[in-house]
Order: sequence, then C-alpha cells, then structure tokens
Amino acid sequence: MIGLQYESQKVLSASPMELILMLYDGCLRSLSWALDAFDDIDDLKRMQGVNKHLLQAQNYITELACSLDVERGGEMAIQIERLYSFMLQHLIEANTQGQRRPVEDVHRMISELRDGWAQAMESMPRGQEPEPIPVERTSSFNFSG
Repeated sequence: MIGLQYESQKVLSASPMELILMLYDGCLRSLSWALDAFDDIDDLKRMQGVNKHLLQAQNYITELACSLDVERGGEMAIQIERLYSFMLQHLIEANTQGQRRPVEDVHRMISELRDGWAQAMESMPRGQEPEPIPVERTSSFNFSG
C-alpha cells in the first residue's frame, strides 16, 4: 500500500519529461520480466508470464506513442511514432509465436530511446521544459507495472 502511494505521489509530482522517462523505465521492467518468464520450465507459467508482461510493455509503448506531439515534433515525432508501431507489432508477434528474439530487440530499442531521453533531460536547464499540452484522457495508466 505504501509503495503504491509513493508511486502515485511520484507520478503526480513529475514533470512531463520525467513522466516519459518513467514510461520508458516501466516498459523496460516489463520487457525484462517477459524475458525472465521465457526461462520458466513450466509451459503454462511461461506462456502466462510472457503474455502478462508483454501486454504491460505494449501498454507502456502505447502511452509513449500517445504522448507524441506531431505538430511540435514534426518529422522526428512521426519517425518515433513509426518506431513505436513497429515495436508493438514486434511484441505481438513475439507473444503469438512464443519468440524471445523480438522481445530482446524491442528491449534494446527502448533502452536506447530511454538513454537518449535521459541525456536530453540532463542537457535541458531546469525550468526550460516544454509546457504540457492538455489532453482529455478517458483512461488512467498504472505506472507500477
């Protein structure tokens, strides 16, 4: 209960850029857990674990895609959106075909994007972060994975 309250407070007090970093971190956790689940010797547990964690990773990637601002981000945002779409398709194939390699590929790509985002955050002076664009949300996202 305390951990959930801490996570909620962390999300509520985070800047928009920190929220993106949290999404990347959550996605990487889910992908790592999915990779661990591939090692389970019990077939049913393996399938359930892989499925659960890949669905979580897909949710994180979907949230990352929804956070893109194509108007302000231009061609770069469009390319990242295409990359997210590719990743989602890759994870669907990994899940339906029981393949580990696509999960490893997506983990590597998300890790590189996360590192780039963290570097951009470090180079940006505090208080210079872009203003968030208000959006209507019909669902809430759980950062706890």
